[in-house]
Amino acid sequence: RPPPQRGTHSGHHMKVLTFPHAHFGPRRQKRDWVVPPISIPENDRGPYPKTVAQVKSNKNKEIQVFYSITGRGADEPPCGMFIMDRETGWLKVTGPLDREQESHYVLFLHAVSSTGNAVEDPMETVITVRDQNDNRPEFTQAVFEGSVMEGAYPGTSVMQITATDADDHENTHNADIAYTILSQDPSLPHSNMFAINRDTGVISLLTTGLDQQSVPAYTLTVQAADLQGEGLHSTTTAVITVTQSNPSPPIFSPTQYVGEVFENKVGAGIVRLKVKDADTPGSPAWKVVFSILNDRAGLFTVTTDPKTNDGLLKTAKGLDFEATQRYILYVTAANTVPWAPSLPTATATVTVDVLDMNEAPVFVPPIKMVEVPKDVVVGQEITSYRARDPDSLQGQRIRYQMRDSPSHWLDINSETGVISTRASLHNDDMENHTFLAIVIAVDDGQPPATGTGTLLLTFSDPDSPTADSHCLSTCQRGPELPAVSTGHQDLP
Repeated sequence: RPPPQRGTHSGHHMKVLTFPHAHFGPRRQKRDWVVPPISIPENDRGPYPKTVAQVKSNKNKEIQVFYSITGRGADEPPCGMFIMDRETGWLKVTGPLDREQESHYVLFLHAVSSTGNAVEDPMETVITVRDQNDNRPEFTQAVFEGSVMEGAYPGTSVMQITATDADDHENTHNADIAYTILSQDPSLPHSNMFAINRDTGVISLLTTGLDQQSVPAYTLTVQAADLQGEGLHSTTTAVITVTQSNPSPPIFSPTQYVGEVFENKVGAGIVRLKVKDADTPGSPAWKVVFSILNDRAGLFTVTTDPKTNDGLLKTAKGLDFEATQRYILYVTAANTVPWAPSLPTATATVTVDVLDMNEAPVFVPPIKMVEVPKDVVVGQEITSYRARDPDSLQGQRIRYQMRDSPSHWLDINSETGVISTRASLHNDDMENHTFLAIVIAVDDGQPPATGTGTLLLTFSDPDSPTADSHCLSTCQRGPELPAVSTGHQDLP
């Protein structure tokens, strides 16, 4: 077995890969054997081909053994990166490797006899490409832009610089990037107005002294270097614009308001909130935006009068007097242009009283179907049809009337809502007819409110198994009918 050629060794102890003892036949348990990975540095200068390891089989003491490799980088693309001397078992790499293109290769080692029969199980080995620091950090943008308001506190975050490195960041420091500020232009009022976090690239304000009129913008040169700041580096530009702060925030005058609104009204005006602002009228620093701090249900809204800058408080939803009679709201005022962080936010307190409206009684159900036997007699109770008063806190009385009864056949108790017959109907009138009656409920509010309900009557034979001697089934929905409105209008 000839020794490897001079100059092919890398100077370190060469790894020898020996096939383990194989069990052929029924006792065979494993097909593939895995050995520890072999590490090769990327961008190695050679010369090539360069010896990586030697493969041995113990069977070579008995017979002549021939070696070969398969897998990615051998007989699969990229083909020919690794070769093997079939007689000596020397595994070689044919050229420099690039970890950024391929970080590892999985090869299978084979040993066969002169007849081509396998004398060993295939053995798997992994070639890992060891990273070299051959990539500079690359910034994600050509120019980074940010802004900071004059009067901002030291420590205020301004912007973030980001860079990437294609080298190995898991096993080496080749991709560990550190950021530094190399220069600041102009260097007014101090040469170090800003600082950058070495690890995150976040630029923050280091000291006070920003003045938008004196220095409207700063240009920083920022460096990103790998190897935690000691390796390859790149630079970029960061432009920081100084924005003007609002020196005169709005002030409520007065700060306490009281308003009232009727229930169930949407979009109803409640109160006008007065503010004072010393900025130029019509400018963004003058325009006020209002917010309600404690209106999670969204019952109210505040819009801005574009001419006077006043806040117009209105209802966004209908209020319910029976649920809540008073609301206390906290309203803030701010400008579209933010003011200096040291200035407080103006707040006003608004008390809203909800006024009760006399709401019409509501029949339950709004349409009621009643099945009546044909032998019903005069004075017999048919059903009871009552309405409830939404104004539950007022304790109002409800009185009932029949507005429209067929042939004046029905009567209703004005106090209880019990409906009974007041006259007889001929059999011909009962055949194939559904009678419709309109029932009225009137409360004693000021002014009185009126609600209506619809009563549908159908007639059945006395001997029918579904009939009842008094009053049969009632339901909440009958056949399709024209809509019957329930309004607040008083009786004519």
